[in-house]
Amino acid sequence: MIRAIVAASAMIWVAACSAPAADMPLTGLDLNDARVVGKIARQLPDGQRRAFTTYALVHWPGSKNYCGNPIGLSRQPARTVGEAVAQTLRFEAELAKTRLAAQAGPTSQVDRLRERQMLLTDQIEELVRKRDALYGQLGAAAATAPESKQIEQKMMDLRDQRAALESQFTQIVTTRL
Repeated sequence: MIRAIVAASAMIWVAACSAPAADMPLTGLDLNDARVVGKIARQLPDGQRRAFTTYALVHWPGSKNYCGNPIGLSRQPARTVGEAVAQTLRFEAELAKTRLAAQAGPTSQVDRLRERQMLLTDQIEELVRKRDALYGQLGAAAATAPESKQIEQKMMDLRDQRAALESQFTQIVTTRL
């Protein structure tokens, strides 16, 4: 009986380990832990690694940098690694289209605010990557490193600027209605 239980447990464990990373549920994972994110990302094809890492750092509801709304047109957070990658790739494709349109030059105050907001978001995402790379190098000691404190301060400043832009955008939109 015990052998049967051990054998069944081993088969379940092997099956779980051999499941594609894209099918892995996000529930119960701590995507704030760079080791967890790295382990999952290494199991993904090259084109999906960056998308998953970006999702974990910026778009995952448990992230410090989460804006409070699911990305893109999705109404709910991703349930699996594959959904997280797909949502991020769609969102980034839309951002790329918006950036291309912005290169033609902003034509209104709303367009200029959106362009500035995208720039601030890009800068925040870059700082998040730098901070996480620092944590990857220094581990827990990164929390007290001067560079980490500078990065956190810059991120707070950029978030404040983005919030001010969002307030301006809201005022413009509500006065036009």
